[in-house]
Amino acid sequence: MAPKKIVKNGKEYKYEEKTLEKDTVLNVYIPDPSVGIDDKTFEKYRNSPEWKELDDLYLRAIAGEGNTKEILQKIVSYGEIARAKHRDFFNLMKEGDKGSIDLMLLPYFLRMPVPHAIDFLERRYSDNEETSIRASIEINELIKDEYAHSLMEIIKNAGNVGDREVTNGAMGELCRMGEIALPSLRLEIVNTKDPQYQLDLSIVALIIILGDENEAIKMVKQISNLNDEFSDSANKKFIDLLNEIDLRPYFLRHPEKVEELVKSQ
Repeated sequence: MAPKKIVKNGKEYKYEEKTLEKDTVLNVYIPDPSVGIDDKTFEKYRNSPEWKELDDLYLRAIAGEGNTKEILQKIVSYGEIARAKHRDFFNLMKEGDKGSIDLMLLPYFLRMPVPHAIDFLERRYSDNEETSIRASIEINELIKDEYAHSLMEIIKNAGNVGDREVTNGAMGELCRMGEIALPSLRLEIVNTKDPQYQLDLSIVALIIILGDENEAIKMVKQISNLNDEFSDSANKKFIDLLNEIDLRPYFLRHPEKVEELVKSQ
């Protein structure tokens, strides 16, 4: 894939991005950073002095007062209480308030380990143009990762109720995402115990890898063949293809996933 180019302040920067040659328009799915925080913990935070401090920080960020980078870094430094506070974000905004684009994308930073989020924002607002551009590309890739995760959730839920029309639509959308979706697919395929869900995601992964829907369906049929020897050979080939998917860039974007893997072992 040919390198893409960005021109900023008269300078040209080239970069590689794993996506389709012809970019597709993707829905921006903003994650909820407060997921997993129970109501009891939420109420405890609501009655804490830190809650009021975060009020002030959010209002300053919304109004564009002060140094945006430092304000956002301060917000993420609060950790879990900042994730809980984000439930009130839209209540703090008034009609006409805009804030910075990074304030709207704050949920991505809040889901990162605190040191990683602070470092990311440092790079995002770096005086070095190439460093700041790389951080912008990383945000773009994080948004695509989140969209892939939301599509896989649709496939799983639709599969549970037997809605193949919705399943096929979400599978088609995942296919359109191209290579950027492969790390998410690989991790989900090896971790799910739902055979139909695993099959649907395997088809998507093979379509992207092989670039041919018919070849992908053919391989899936070979894997499902009743002839054990034939099936084992096709399955080994599929596993080899999955293992070739490079997870390193994905884990650099998602250090929290590394922590989850360590905890699960």
